Order: sequence, then structure tokens, then C-alpha cells
Amino acid sequence: MGQVLQAALLPCLASLHCRAMNDTPGTALLQEALTLHRSGNLAAAIECYERLVRDNPDHTDALFYLTMAAYSQGRTADAVRLGQRAVAAGLNDARIHDLLGSAQRATGAREAALESFDRAIALKDDFAVAHGNRGNVLAELGRLDEAMAAYDRAIALDPNSPDDWSNRGATLNDLDRFDEALASLDPALALNPQMPGAHYNRGNILRDLAQLASARGEDAGPLFEQALDAHRHALALQPQYPDPHLGWALINLLRGNWEAGWGEYEYRVQVGTSTFAHCRMNYGVESRCRVQGWCWSPSKVSATRSTSADLHRSSGRAAST
Repeated sequence: MGQVLQAALLPCLASLHCRAMNDTPGTALLQEALTLHRSGNLAAAIECYERLVRDNPDHTDALFYLTMAAYSQGRTADAVRLGQRAVAAGLNDARIHDLLGSAQRATGAREAALESFDRAIALKDDFAVAHGNRGNVLAELGRLDEAMAAYDRAIALDPNSPDDWSNRGATLNDLDRFDEALASLDPALALNPQMPGAHYNRGNILRDLAQLASARGEDAGPLFEQALDAHRHALALQPQYPDPHLGWALINLLRGNWEAGWGEYEYRVQVGTSTFAHCRMNYGVESRCRVQGWCWSPSKVSATRSTSADLHRSSGRAAST
């Protein structure tokens, strides 16, 4: 997930304390790797981790941080492979299962991701990040009521998570509980006004409310304008975030503004499929770190709802995270 996620990892990496603190072979090299990782020199850190794994293929610490590094760079298939290797080598704690689940989700393996998040929670029931990530996968699987329960659990454990509030709002919108959905976006944006995904989710909810108002014969203009403003805000924060471009396009098409609508819709074609997917991963993600005694910096995904080209509402969610 490139520089955006890597920057978010640094505060947590600054507080890392390696689990293998005894005087075993490779401890000094691992400490060097973590220092490089903390300083942002990820390439050099990866080289150190790989040296450790060449010397000891079952070096769980090195495998864990290689998994983290691969995920932070958007190499999600590598992250899955490395995470599974770490688990097979005997690493069995909540952090690796949550990280593996995030990587599996990013590759589209949602059922496998759900199993990983379940394992993380079984090992650490108060792991708020894993509960939120579990909610994202459940929402993508269409199990919306279960997703709501997961988000509510995550928020009960950590009410200061803008990601979970935003994702909860997107899920409430999928459940057609529009007023509650908007209310869930308020704390998300109060906690992090610079969160593009939350502004994008707000725009989608307002657009859906506008469509309902229009169907009732009411003036939907003000709601459409508020929806456009939300997408504008998301794009002001991150101009290369494709989803608000698509949201902007759909609103204009719904209002009959064909030239403006199709012009924005073409943005997704201009950037290309792979670039579009990478941008969704980079800019649809709101990342946060957990310390609390854990050598861990999980990324949380701000789930965003993409709308299909035929202008109907969709419960699709951007994969990160």
C-alpha cells in the first residue's frame, strides 16, 4: 500500500520491542533491521530480514516483519505467503493472524481472511482492530448484521477509531438505515476530519438519500449538492483517490449532467485497471497503529461503497485497508 501506509506504520515501529531479546544468533541483525524499518529505510530492513530467514528459515520474528513490509508495499500475495509461512513456523499470536487476514482480504480471499480474523480474536478477544477488520470482511460477504455486531464490538473496545465509525456508517447505508448511517459518520469525521474515505462514504449516503427524495417527488437538489461537496472534500484531501471521482460521476449522471458525469467516469479508464486497484488500496485506506504492548502496526481499512455503472446502489467495498 505504498507510502501512505508506510508513513502510518512509522509511529508504531518507533515503539517496537523485539520479542527475541535474548542473546541468540541474529538478535543484533534483527535489531538493526527494526532500526532501519523505524527510520523508513524499508528496502534495507527487508534485506536484513531476508538474511535472517536465509540463515534460519523458521525465524518467526523476521517472517512477521517481512509480512508486514510486504503488506505495507501493497505486495499482498507475498504478504499472504509470508504470513502463512510464519504461522507454519510456529508463530501463533493475534498480530500475525490479523495481518494475514488483512492480506488475504486484499487478495479477495474473504473466507480465508474471516478465518484468520477469528483466530486473532480467539487469541486476544479485546483486539479492537481485528474486530473491525472482521466487520469489513463480513460486510463484503453480505453478512451485514454480523458486520454491525463486529463494528459495535470494535467501537466498544476503542471508541476513538474513526475507521470503525466510518465502516459502520457504510454498513448502515447498505442496510438502508440512512439517518443512522449519517450519524455514524459524524464521530468518524470529528475524530479525523482529514479522512478521505469517510467523506466519500458520507457522499454516498447523501446521494442515496437524494435518490429517495427524488422518488418521493421531493426536491433532491440540496442533498445532491451536499453529496457532491462530500466527494469534493475527499478529492481535496487526496486528488488521486478514484472512488470519489466515480461518486461525482454518478451524481452528475443521475442529474442528467451527461458531459460532466461521463468525463469523471472516464477517470477510472484513464488510470487503468491495475492502477485503479492500487489507488483504491492506497487512498481508500485509513491506517492506524496499535501499541498497547504489542509489536504490531495493523492497517485498518476504511470500507467504501462503490456504485455499479448502472447507477444502482451497491454494497461493494474497497479492499485495502
